[in-house]
Amino acid sequence: MVYHSDWLYSVCANHPGHPFQSLPVLNDEELLVELKGLLTLEANDHVPMATGVPPHVEHQQAIKEVHAVCIETRNTVAQFRNDIEKAISEAVDAKVASEGGVNLSILRDVVGSLKAELLEKLDSITICSSVNDGSNGDVPAVNPMVMLAGPFQFTYGGTCWCLPKSFQFPHGTMRFRGWTKWLRGAIHIDGVQRWRVKPYRKLLGKDIYSESQQNIYKNE
Repeated sequence: MVYHSDWLYSVCANHPGHPFQSLPVLNDEELLVELKGLLTLEANDHVPMATGVPPHVEHQQAIKEVHAVCIETRNTVAQFRNDIEKAISEAVDAKVASEGGVNLSILRDVVGSLKAELLEKLDSITICSSVNDGSNGDVPAVNPMVMLAGPFQFTYGGTCWCLPKSFQFPHGTMRFRGWTKWLRGAIHIDGVQRWRVKPYRKLLGKDIYSESQQNIYKNE
């Protein structure tokens, strides 16, 4: 700082409030003059030769280089281990496959391939179904909104009904689904409209228009 004090003063002059202004040696002119008298770059009894950069700087730089080499070596060894494992696995699979055998790796690849083919087939089926969902005019699309059927919602046969004329009990209903319909009701599609009809336990024989469905209701 003493040797570069003139430069430090110029920085403080060009930049008021610079942190250099808080340096104690720059605020003590007498001490600075005294130190300048003692400061020299020439050899003397105390310093017979120029020291230059301290030895520890070179030592630290060498340590950084060694550290970088160690990190690179570690990464190379880790990658080599992965490559060895992959090469051995591929060699074993090739040997087993050449002999007509099957191991876990080969089985996993085959199952993965079959899964991909199955998903591709399902996607194609879904696309075909979406294309032929009735939007072409052949079959009208069903309204996705579910309407709640009231007690006098439908009119046909000269009177009002709580069930649509096309209502039928579903065939082959499993026990669990049957109890669900018995307790909660069911969704019935009449034309293009979806209706939620009341629970089957609340139905009466007179609520059903079709005689065949009345007989099913009575027998059940």
